[in-house]
Amino acid sequence: MIENSNNRQVTYSKRKGGLLKKARELTVLCDAHVCLLMLSSTKKFCEYCSPSTESVYYINPHLSLFLFLSLSVCPCTLSVHLNLSLFLSMKAIFERYQKASGNDVWEEQYHKMQKQLWQLKETNNRLRREISSVFSFFLICSDEIASRQKMGEDLEDLDFKQLRGLEQDLEESLNTVRERKVRYFFPSSPCYSKSCPFSFMSL
Repeated sequence: MIENSNNRQVTYSKRKGGLLKKARELTVLCDAHVCLLMLSSTKKFCEYCSPSTESVYYINPHLSLFLFLSLSVCPCTLSVHLNLSLFLSMKAIFERYQKASGNDVWEEQYHKMQKQLWQLKETNNRLRREISSVFSFFLICSDEIASRQKMGEDLEDLDFKQLRGLEQDLEESLNTVRERKVRYFFPSSPCYSKSCPFSFMSL
């Protein structure tokens, strides 16, 4: 392998051009069905496939731009047709290769995708468990903090609105306790309802 990355990229570009030229020559001169796929060390993708029509076209690495060499039609108007044409041409070549060699070129990729899917599901389940654990811990901490605040502790970080809300909660709890005391001492008295005008502060 060429150690210098710049020289390696220059060599790849030159050899890639030569391969594409040979592939086109085999297609035109020998009526061969050619499928060429290349992936550089910089992760740039390039491909060539024998066209299904008489037009010869070049596909850029991102399969988004088609430059016709023999037609004067705007590429934008036929891009959808060419995407389908490219797919059908490559599919036909792969099917003929599979039939001739007896190998399934998609089986390995299928198993790889299944493995990746299983790994993603495992990761998803693990993250769900971690989120659930963190949420439960947060609830426990929140309950502990609320309990300490009701005991008059950890009030330094509360603003006036939060302090007022805590005070109202304590008052409601205190009223509930008082009502329960009244019911305990006077189970038949009508004055343990909330509308009773008497105060039971001394109970």
